[in-house]
Amino acid sequence: MAEITAARGTELRCKGWRQEALLRMLENVLENGENQKELTVYAALAKAARNWGSYHAIVDTLKNLEEDETLVIQSGKPIGIMRTHKYAPIVIMANCNMVGKWATSDQFYKFQEQGLIVWGGLTAAAWQYIGSQGVIQGTYEIFQSIARMHFDGQLAGRFILTAGLGGMGGAQPLAGTMAGAAILCVEVSEARVDKRIEVGYLQRKTADLDEALAWIEDAVSRKESLSVGLIGNAAEIYPELLRREIQPDIVTDQTSAHDLLYGYIPAGYTLEQAAEQRQLNPTQLQQDAGESIAREVTAMLAFQERGALCSITAITFGLRRFSTVWTMRLTSWYSQRVSYGLCSRARSVLSGGWRLVAM
Repeated sequence: MAEITAARGTELRCKGWRQEALLRMLENVLENGENQKELTVYAALAKAARNWGSYHAIVDTLKNLEEDETLVIQSGKPIGIMRTHKYAPIVIMANCNMVGKWATSDQFYKFQEQGLIVWGGLTAAAWQYIGSQGVIQGTYEIFQSIARMHFDGQLAGRFILTAGLGGMGGAQPLAGTMAGAAILCVEVSEARVDKRIEVGYLQRKTADLDEALAWIEDAVSRKESLSVGLIGNAAEIYPELLRREIQPDIVTDQTSAHDLLYGYIPAGYTLEQAAEQRQLNPTQLQQDAGESIAREVTAMLAFQERGALCSITAITFGLRRFSTVWTMRLTSWYSQRVSYGLCSRARSVLSGGWRLVAM
């Protein structure tokens, strides 16, 4: 299959520019996504469409949609077309909605595996993701705010420890060097490390902790900015740094720890072993992931007690499961809680007709 890239220029493939714009948004999230073959845009399960059949049906429908029609999409799958009017939305969609009582990870996994929903991303199935570049400014501003509040306005000579170089976390090394810091990014997937180097967001990589630390220490002593990708598991690296009494100035994390089954890789697992265990014993995999998260957070709290500034950026650390594996003292450092909620009411007067999308 040919690689999907967003169309450029003035050529119109649809019956109007509104339809064309949405088609290009769909193509763009996949062009900037993490795993196009699986339609995955970022994180573990955040997809642009439910499956390839749905994707092609969406594309075909957008190309043939009239100005007075509206395409309805439910959780990554095109459902039908309504006759509306030329001022109505071209697309109406709802992603990953479930009644609260049943909105649990187990239920989401179940329906995702049955092909009934697409879940795990706020901007993937909504075709709004623009790649790690969309997270750079926010991450940079966080680092700069820390600099203003705690380090006399600059991070030169400061050491940032973080983890996760996926679609969102991949912005961290560039944001860190833009802020003037030496930043060590722990990532279990070498492919993700290589991708950040390829696009210029990350400067160096190694699988050797001693080499990574030597580079960081040199940059800190010279007050030079530097980004290093260390291939390893944060649940193992963070406690090891603590054991060695190596103290970061800032410690954070942006792994996919909100997803214990598909996102966070437990300590002691390779990527291949996690994929196999996901099929053979998903309950054990999630238990191991929760325990590894607890180990990582324990180290982060210890770094904080020694003077480091702790921050969580766009991560929940699987808190729904924490009570089953660990009792954590989180409130002292979990300084900002961001909740996403949607309460909307819609009313439309249809001028006639509803038809299903052929798939």
